[in-house]
Amino acid sequence: MKIRVALVFPTIGFFDNVQESFLEHCRTFDEISKDINCQYILEERAVPSSQFTTIEAHDFDYYDAIISRGITCELLRKALTNIPVIDIPVSGNDIIYCLKDALNNFGNQLTAVVGNHSMIMGTDRLAKIMNINVRLYYRYSLMDVKETVDMAYNDGCKVLIGGVETCSYASSLGMKTLIIRTGNTALWYAFSEMKKMVRLHLQQQQKTELLKTVVDYSLEGIIQIDVEQKILLCNHTAKKILNIKEEIVGKGVYEVLGNNRLTEICADENSYFYDIITYSGKKLIVNKVPVRIKNSSIYHIVSFQDITQVQNTEKNIRERLKNMGWVAKYTFKDIIGESTAIKSVIKQAKKYSKIDSDILIIGQSGTGKELFSQSIHNSSKRCKGPFVAINCAAISESLIESELFGYVKGAFTGAQANGKVGLFEQAHTGTIFLDEIGEISLSLQSKLLRVIQEREIMRLGDNRILPVDIRIIAATNKNLFQQAMENRFRLDLYYRLDGLRLTLPPINERGDDVGILAEHLLQKLRKKYHLEETPMLLTDDAKELLKKIKWYGNIRQLNNLCLRIVANDFKGKIDISQIKQILNPEELNSEVFTTLKNTEIESEEAKLIRRAMQKYSDNRNKVAEELGISRSTLWRKLKQYGLK
Repeated sequence: MKIRVALVFPTIGFFDNVQESFLEHCRTFDEISKDINCQYILEERAVPSSQFTTIEAHDFDYYDAIISRGITCELLRKALTNIPVIDIPVSGNDIIYCLKDALNNFGNQLTAVVGNHSMIMGTDRLAKIMNINVRLYYRYSLMDVKETVDMAYNDGCKVLIGGVETCSYASSLGMKTLIIRTGNTALWYAFSEMKKMVRLHLQQQQKTELLKTVVDYSLEGIIQIDVEQKILLCNHTAKKILNIKEEIVGKGVYEVLGNNRLTEICADENSYFYDIITYSGKKLIVNKVPVRIKNSSIYHIVSFQDITQVQNTEKNIRERLKNMGWVAKYTFKDIIGESTAIKSVIKQAKKYSKIDSDILIIGQSGTGKELFSQSIHNSSKRCKGPFVAINCAAISESLIESELFGYVKGAFTGAQANGKVGLFEQAHTGTIFLDEIGEISLSLQSKLLRVIQEREIMRLGDNRILPVDIRIIAATNKNLFQQAMENRFRLDLYYRLDGLRLTLPPINERGDDVGILAEHLLQKLRKKYHLEETPMLLTDDAKELLKKIKWYGNIRQLNNLCLRIVANDFKGKIDISQIKQILNPEELNSEVFTTLKNTEIESEEAKLIRRAMQKYSDNRNKVAEELGISRSTLWRKLKQYGLK
């Protein structure tokens, strides 16, 4: 960043080798701060005092800083309030050298020392020490050169020490003159001060621009009001909300806004938080806080939002959340089954979806609890809102509270720098699905109870209560009433959740649905793994066999079996013999054995032998070597398992 510096004096060339001195200073001294890379450019400007009446003509706004001395510096500082103006000090050494030169050159004659206070104050004491007869004459403006020098001349002064123009006029009167020269030390001091002030000025500009940007682009209307109820600041959003066209800074609150509730809040000394008012037909939510210095209010900040705009913004946020994945994909049409049991539950769930109340879904693992919860959401009036799902058992107790309720900045060690929005907030205007609700701790159960009762949440580390408009669908595969009797689940929470209960039947209670579900899963898996599109169908006997298996994992267990069928790439219709090959030991119960009639079920040892025989194309020597047994033992086991 280029920093242009003007060295302003009545004449150019006042300082010897000033550019070289400035470059040496830049090479010698490091910057105070490295946050902004500055390249300093020094330019000498000659501005005679007679020209200061038209200071605007000199285009000083082009510069980032100005260095000058004496009365010139004072006048520049008064005229240029937005640019740092640095005074080159006249040191005691500078005065001593000047007095000594006057004594050596002109003898001990009555000497006038002329300048402003900062230049010559204390010179009389130095002269007294040096036994030199001097009088001080102070200047107060650029136009008093003649008046001041005339006074010294009339007082009998023969020698004059002062600035360039002062000495020039004194010489015209026949007085002997010496210009007060500034040494290199004072000049370097001015350079250092200039850089320090430029840095501070730039930092202040950064803060000002940052604040201006924040205020101008805030979604809230912001008005700054002083103690006399005058408007000091009004951002674009405030003008838009209040329908203000003209400039209102400097005007009174009542003059601009009239007599209404908003004006009363602006004029009141009290603070306001989330006050809802009506202004020109608009519903506004208003906050007001004082800005204090030493316990005294110097002005107030009033902020407000159009509630309709807030609601629209929330709607847009919810839409974006849906795009992030908070969306229900399934409907009742995605629930597969023709049994009376499943049709009865679907019918009940559709009725519940029309009642905007919390629901408790009870069912074994894999019975479709989330499938039903998504279907209920998509069939309800909340279908355009987000659907947020969380498995309470999958998140540690130390994290689940922060996930559900969110937290503010600095709420705990390891928290995100800007805080985090909780799942309850993200589910606003929609549905939150709490799977495995029976796994949460008693302390979290009490907080969940408050959410259900009040529809309010509080982020961790915050003291603000936030309202949420949500529907809660909780699910469990446990007996919550039994847990409540054992003091492992709050009874009041149980009854809060259990207003609308939906009990899902396990697969074993759905009869022919097992075969229907199996064929549906087979086609889904073949499509997933890009296998041939020829439908995989089950024989009637195979379907009967599936009905007799104990499906402890319900749809998940059935999906695993179908995956094994697809992986083995069985051709044609799938029959009992093929299913028999891929059954797991826990799926073999007495009913399955009966269905398989007297077909011998291979043990795990038999499976190993079968796979080895297939691997080595019935080469018994290699099979025996692979299994670590003798050929005679292999022959006996082949006969035992009917694998010869």
